[in-house]
Amino acid sequence: MSDELNWSDVRIMEFASSEMFERIYREGMTLVERAAVYLDGPGREASRHFDKDVTLAYAGESMRMTTRLMQVAAWLLVRKAVQEGEMTAADARAQKYKLGARKVCTAPRMEASEHLPVSLLDLINASERAYAQIARIEEELARETASRPIVADQLAKVQRLFGAHA
Repeated sequence: MSDELNWSDVRIMEFASSEMFERIYREGMTLVERAAVYLDGPGREASRHFDKDVTLAYAGESMRMTTRLMQVAAWLLVRKAVQEGEMTAADARAQKYKLGARKVCTAPRMEASEHLPVSLLDLINASERAYAQIARIEEELARETASRPIVADQLAKVQRLFGAHA
């Protein structure tokens, strides 16, 4: 294993300790909670009065929304673990911690979904935006940039120098 500075790991650690992460984390977890409260209460009650097609759309779309939100929450919790020193950035980059279920989470909505309650549609829209935002962030954090900042290059040189004399 190389002692060289891994730029992807640095980017993950910087992101995990940023104000942006804190905001996204709070918003994501709040959205998970809002969706759970809705599905367990008003959503369950409303679904009792749907016709067959809307009931099917409700079941499918609420399950997809839940899948999206669980993927988002898992991704955020891994980065929170990095922030709190419970996990390394290198571990967080592992395939098993990447945003998953992309086919399910990004598929077009089911027929009759336009007849779902506005409250549920709002949550579905918010979950789609949150999932897309996390996907963009994950791609950006994984991208190896051709032009690393000069400071990172200098830090890598210092690290190699001190590593050679340690």
